[in-house]
Amino acid sequence: MQKKVKNRTRIIALSILGIFIFSVVKIYNGFLQNEKALTEDLPSTYSLTLEDSNLISKKYQGKLKVIEVYQSKVRAPIAILDFDNKYHLIMYKMILQNDVSLENILHVEMKSVDLSTGYSYGTIGRDIIYRFRYKAGAIKPASALYLTLAGDSLQKVEINDTIINYHLLADNFSIRYSKEDPVDILVIGQERPLGETSIVPIDCLFLKRNRSVYLLLMTPINANASIEPHLLYNIVTGN
Repeated sequence: MQKKVKNRTRIIALSILGIFIFSVVKIYNGFLQNEKALTEDLPSTYSLTLEDSNLISKKYQGKLKVIEVYQSKVRAPIAILDFDNKYHLIMYKMILQNDVSLENILHVEMKSVDLSTGYSYGTIGRDIIYRFRYKAGAIKPASALYLTLAGDSLQKVEINDTIINYHLLADNFSIRYSKEDPVDILVIGQERPLGETSIVPIDCLFLKRNRSVYLLLMTPINANASIEPHLLYNIVTGN
């Protein structure tokens, strides 16, 4: 009997030690990621490239004003723009491995997610109604995009080979590049008291150009305002 108790105690002790070692490794990796993230940032710029400007129809380009373009050594720029003094627009480019249709590479699941454990994330969104979180580390060309959506009043505005556009009141949504990959991008409302986050009225549009997919996110500047479901689609297509 005593031998069984000793064996059980030894197993419990080894399990606790294993959990402790695993936690220490995770924390250490997190510190390494934080240190790495600090070296990845470049000075911001305040103008769009011609390539990014051409994502918006000429009919609407005059209503755009660049707020800031976040630059990085390891991923594409992330641009924040003002549209018509009423909306914020984020633009971000993801490179694809192959030139395939958007419908074939974008996989959508309705569920709520959080940041992946053990990874460092930067944040954009000091002056907008949500936080745009992005993972530290280099980004390779993607063979697929895995999108999760959580929220209410989801509308599928447009789905075709080159444009997929959703409109919703979002709790959060995320992008990763395989089911096993960590979350690369997480969009979530600003923090509220008691650990809650704000609900974000948002237009989310994926636009395919050659071997790239552009993520465009539009939200009202005023957190109490709304956004028309077809607005971002019209801005891109010129309707």
